[in-house]
Amino acid sequence: MITPCRAAGAVACEFRWLFREIALATEPTQKKGVLNMPLWFLPALIALFAVVSLAAGIWLLLHLRDVARVFRGNRPGDMVTGPGRRHATSTAVWAALVIFNAGWIVCLVIWVFVIGGEANSLVDAKS
Repeated sequence: MITPCRAAGAVACEFRWLFREIALATEPTQKKGVLNMPLWFLPALIALFAVVSLAAGIWLLLHLRDVARVFRGNRPGDMVTGPGRRHATSTAVWAALVIFNAGWIVCLVIWVFVIGGEANSLVDAKS
C-alpha cells in the first residue's frame, strides 16, 4: 500500500503516519493519566530501596577496615587501616558505597514525589 507520505518521499511524514497507526491500534482503555498503580506500590518501593540501602550500610560497617584502606592517605592525621588482613576489594567497597547512596537518594526522591502531590495522578486509590 502506498501512503501519501511514500508518494512524497518524506521519511519524517512516514514515521508520523506509522506512530499514528500504532497509537490507534494500541489505544488504552483506561483514563488518561491513570496507570492503575495500586496505592501500596510507592510505599513498598520506598521500603525496598530502604532495605537495600540498609543492607549495603551494614556491609560497609562490617568492612570498615576495607573502607579505610580505600580512603587512606599518606599525611599525618589521615585514615589508616588497622592490623589484620584484607577482606574486600576496593571495587566491592565502591559498589557498596554506590548502592548505599543510591538507595537513600531514591527513597528521598520518591518521598518528595509523593509529598509534593505529583503521584496523585499515577495512583488509582480505588484499587
